[in-house]
Amino acid sequence: MRASAKRWTIAALASAALALTAGAASAGRSHFGWLRATEVLPERGVEMETWLFEKNGVGDAEESETILWWMTVVGITDQLELAVPVELRHRAAGDETLLYGFGAELRWRLVSPDPVEAGPFAPAVRLGVHRLISARDRVRGEAGAGLGVDLGSRVHLATDVGATWTVGEDDSAAELQPAAGVSVRLVDQLRAGAEVYAEIVLDGDGVDWIAAGPNLAWTHGRFWISAALGIGIIDIEVAPRVNWAVAF
Repeated sequence: MRASAKRWTIAALASAALALTAGAASAGRSHFGWLRATEVLPERGVEMETWLFEKNGVGDAEESETILWWMTVVGITDQLELAVPVELRHRAAGDETLLYGFGAELRWRLVSPDPVEAGPFAPAVRLGVHRLISARDRVRGEAGAGLGVDLGSRVHLATDVGATWTVGEDDSAAELQPAAGVSVRLVDQLRAGAEVYAEIVLDGDGVDWIAAGPNLAWTHGRFWISAALGIGIIDIEVAPRVNWAVAF
């Protein structure tokens, strides 16, 4: 009886360790570059994320910009996470790099992280607010809703519609950011696909643009990385983006 109980205890501990490892491998990861993911961290999980993206040759003036986001992400529950980002920007026109803003964002996955309970559809919503360092009289808000769809064990479809708005004493701005994509598992945790992303100005200055292109994603233990090469369709030359994160 004691030997049998010991074997069951070892088996249970091994199963728990395997489950934790599997959860860490998939938690919060993204299969896409520009398109926002619908996965979130497990409760009490912590992840350090980095987003690096460019907008090159935008509009008639062919403006270019490089943007870097660093953020700490914390799992509040298995379906709700909090992100605290810091944003830096480099504008090619003025050859200047500046600390652009910081803020907080809540991301809520509306179904269980367990794929058996959740089924093939995974909707998620998000809401954030940012303090703009160089424009202290203005505040930027962000919101969005996304849907991920698993077609079997290899194909993942996703769509997302985001919006940003800036309010201040003298002016305001608003922008819509629709996106859609497909990601296919090639082997193990390596995936490839394609996505389309757009920025549509609703209010204020700016240029509408659309880009589409291939994406690539890889997960390895507690690390994941995803990238997309957006090739300009309307009013932009190229829009590359790479995101990576390490979970703790």
